[in-house]
Amino acid sequence: MPYIFTRKALPAFIACVLSSAAHGGTFTNHVGRSVSGQLTAITNGFAVIDSRSYPLSIFPESEQARMRGLLEVPQPLPYDLVALRRSYRERLLRNEALLRAGAKTPEAAAAQRAKLEAAWRRALDEAGIDINDVGMSGVVALDRGNGGAAAAGSVRRVCSNETALQTNKKCEGKSGEFNACHTGAHVWSWKPSKANGAEILFMPENAPWGKEVHGGIPICWPWFGAPPEKGMPKHGIARYATWKPKERDGKPGIAFELDSNEETMRIWPHNFHLEVVVEMEDDDKLRFRLVETNTGKEPFDSAWGFHPYFRVADAERVAVDGEKQPTPSVRVQSSAKEKGRRRTLEDLVGGRTILVEGSDNEDWFVWNPGVDRTPLCETLGPDEWRRFYCVEPCTLVPRTLAPSESRVHEMTVMVK
Repeated sequence: MPYIFTRKALPAFIACVLSSAAHGGTFTNHVGRSVSGQLTAITNGFAVIDSRSYPLSIFPESEQARMRGLLEVPQPLPYDLVALRRSYRERLLRNEALLRAGAKTPEAAAAQRAKLEAAWRRALDEAGIDINDVGMSGVVALDRGNGGAAAAGSVRRVCSNETALQTNKKCEGKSGEFNACHTGAHVWSWKPSKANGAEILFMPENAPWGKEVHGGIPICWPWFGAPPEKGMPKHGIARYATWKPKERDGKPGIAFELDSNEETMRIWPHNFHLEVVVEMEDDDKLRFRLVETNTGKEPFDSAWGFHPYFRVADAERVAVDGEKQPTPSVRVQSSAKEKGRRRTLEDLVGGRTILVEGSDNEDWFVWNPGVDRTPLCETLGPDEWRRFYCVEPCTLVPRTLAPSESRVHEMTVMVK
């Protein structure tokens, strides 16, 4: 049964986990490999079996649930509700800050609290979770330091910014399923049939859409990496903008489009149209097609990149193109002329291999912030760097695009 823990309850929960009795058994990971021994604890995202720690992420969700059941550890809230709770916790905190600053009356603040509390109840109801099992402690008492949060009235992954909520687009079929957010046309989940429903992409617990989210597959355009001028956002404007869904006329996949507007022109004063199409193929592939068009009267220079965050069991035990990688932090730039347009990422613990193929990229980036650079990544938890690795097709040097001309950039990801 799911639980929400206040700051006071969490230490007791951890103590309960650490003092759980041992349970012998065999536990099978995503690729069918077995780990046998005494399961003694589940803590900080790891299962302790015969005094060795194994990342929970290498086991299917059903196996994780069985482990928790053996130790009588409460099942975690669904990931969607955790994200919703965090998003609405921030809204409550802003509400309290406005009240303290005198910008709101106590009556208006109380009305906002009641509205968010009702939304949280609806979210739990839609998820089939009894409010009595979760409790309301902390949901309406953040100013008293009790922790907790509130959530929106939908258990779908929410894409949110300061002022609005936008829904998720989901595509599912025989090939598997994937989810994308309107903000940034950002694919944040992919579960291909080949992987038996296992998640391929990493997403951090804290994913405030509209900021630099370190997870999923961000689209970087019209620059990759550091901005051309101080004050501009890192990795361009596409990943932060709100894209519009585009009809596919019965074709498979999901499409989004983005046109230049007042907001983008304030940052980058050029007229453009972007379109991205994401499709699944067979039972093991995810294809991206990004088309950029210059709709203005003057040429502009643009660079681009796909920035996939692949889920791994341990970032210190991976290989790229067959070579074991050095201990993070890792930031390796290489040219497509040198490396070709297909790279492989091997999870040496989880046993999964991912192939990444670009179409016209001139460069590659291999990246993980490691423990040293994670503090610079606002939306990453202190230990989340261990759970992902990035292999990114990109073009770092901007190229000129003339008026009315278009360029096409493609990426294919395949799971072996």
